Amino acid sequence: MALYLCLNEDGTGIVSEQNPIQTKHTSNGEPMTVPVYIFNDGKRKGVDNDTNPPELIYTNIQVKVEGVGYTTEKEISPSNSDVTLIFSGVQGWNIGTIIKAGMERMRVEEVLSSNSIRVTRNYTADGGSSTLTGHTTGTMFIAEATSVSVALPDINNINNPGTFLNGGETLTTGLDPSYLTTGVNDSENANIMKSLRASKYAVGSIIKIDQEEMKVLSVSGNDITVLRGYNGTRRQSHSANAIIYLVGMKDINATHKIFIKNDPPSGLPTQKKSDVKIVIIADEEPA
Repeated sequence: MALYLCLNEDGTGIVSEQNPIQTKHTSNGEPMTVPVYIFNDGKRKGVDNDTNPPELIYTNIQVKVEGVGYTTEKEISPSNSDVTLIFSGVQGWNIGTIIKAGMERMRVEEVLSSNSIRVTRNYTADGGSSTLTGHTTGTMFIAEATSVSVALPDINNINNPGTFLNGGETLTTGLDPSYLTTGVNDSENANIMKSLRASKYAVGSIIKIDQEEMKVLSVSGNDITVLRGYNGTRRQSHSANAIIYLVGMKDINATHKIFIKNDPPSGLPTQKKSDVKIVIIADEEPA
């Protein structure tokens, strides 16, 4: 199965359509955040019953916020009165979902069946931009995902979220941020990085400080012994309090925390955001 999202730190509660991420609002209307975890089961993507997988490492890790999309089953005319639409499916779309194809946005007003909805055409009441157009059969409409955002843990307190990305943006910086507690220069013998969260970086994984990547050779207490200038990057000097990110995941059966926030338009409950999915993308390579 490789990398997947789960609701619990022990790797249980795999996120799926049947077991979605549940967010809600507080009594005063503020959006609430939910921690979720990226889990590596050590198995290869797309290999069923992978009982003896090779050692793997996952790089170029991205956490994407994507809208659920379906294609039109019949042509849609460029008319505000053409509002009952048929798609290849509508599961996940709800009242208030904004769907878009090309330059036109539409708001779902009613789910009529398993493949049809009633919409408001050319929707701009929320301040969005739209142009009324026609759409041919087979056009893909995708739900807007701008109300859902992702954050890494706060670098000073991993139980709280750090700064959230803008809604719908992809997380690409890496995981498990921590501070480099002691500055290092770029000399050949400067191969120990110090972090109060050194234990989060498993042997064989790849970390990144500023623009330099490093392969973790060993971890002892707060000391991370590394191979400098990894993956074609150059040795650099790094100041104290530079941020360490995990950019190559090798640890198996370990979790890496992120936070999800859903801040929907006024009047729409957050638990209806089944029109958005969180997708993990990574390159799978032999370690």
